Amino acid sequence: MDYAQVFDLETPAGIEARVEHDVVVLRANGGAPHRFRLWRTTTLTQATALAEVLPLSKVSSEPVLVIYDRASPDAREILQQHGVSYVGREGRWHVSGPSIYIDRDRPKRSPSVPQRLAHDLNPFAKRASRLARWLLLHPTETYAIRELAHHADVSEATASRTIEALTARGHVRTVLSEADRRTKRVTLARPDELLEEWRHEWERRRVPTEFWRIGARDPDEALHLLTEVGKSDPTITWAVGGLAGAAMLHRAVDPADVFVWVPPGAHQRLAAALMAESVPRRRADIRIAVQRDPWVFELSSEHAGVVLADPVQLWLDCSTEGERALEAADAVRATMNW
Repeated sequence: MDYAQVFDLETPAGIEARVEHDVVVLRANGGAPHRFRLWRTTTLTQATALAEVLPLSKVSSEPVLVIYDRASPDAREILQQHGVSYVGREGRWHVSGPSIYIDRDRPKRSPSVPQRLAHDLNPFAKRASRLARWLLLHPTETYAIRELAHHADVSEATASRTIEALTARGHVRTVLSEADRRTKRVTLARPDELLEEWRHEWERRRVPTEFWRIGARDPDEALHLLTEVGKSDPTITWAVGGLAGAAMLHRAVDPADVFVWVPPGAHQRLAAALMAESVPRRRADIRIAVQRDPWVFELSSEHAGVVLADPVQLWLDCSTEGERALEAADAVRATMNW
């Protein structure tokens, strides 16, 4: 059997792999094959490692190999301490067996991108990313380039170049319109890979954040104070993101504070309206970040009086906020059928 054809993750040099039902078979440098009990998960957290993986490793007749899409450093450390092997879609490998050992504790630098796009338009730049955001928010729809440009409020030239870049990466596909064979229609192809590449870009941006104390006893009261500001001065633009926002779509994890996006120049007005005090993060009940593209606020929605950031922004926030937020990111993904 050709190992490479049946294993869907990139393997380190000299390693061959295949999957047989619930068993992973690995072979290093043409040596003897090693069998591992397969355990797959989208998100690996400390809780799942302790409650599910470790008990399985104790009763399994074969060593366990965890394959995950995303994992926290603490969860990976727990597996290492207990001798459980894992492979991550971000490129990490930690595999230990009787005569096999692989330790590649580093993620891939970035998802693979065709070389010819190295100097082309970045589809995740401020204005260009509007196209990916719109398509993710409408995953079953098809659009002409002109329609996408209108929805995203960009030029047709920008829309065309962005879609070309996304198509080359395999994230979207274009087909000729049945009504007009001269017109191309665009639709989302692989939302999961599009989100993962965007996450890599998002993590590198390091969005500056301010930490405020507004006298709230818990996140629910902080949200209430925000809604009161919205009622008293609707001209102040803001949208709740992060765990607090995701919890309003699906309460997978309780937030510790409230993360709020504001457009450039609005944070001072919001601080005055909330009578906010700047404090260290550990004392904050609200975090404020500036959204560089005010257009994104047009995609916000209202839930129980709270202005909520769009689901793409919620996913980006939660996928980069640490272990607890990973579960919320998965909940947003499931809600949107990405």
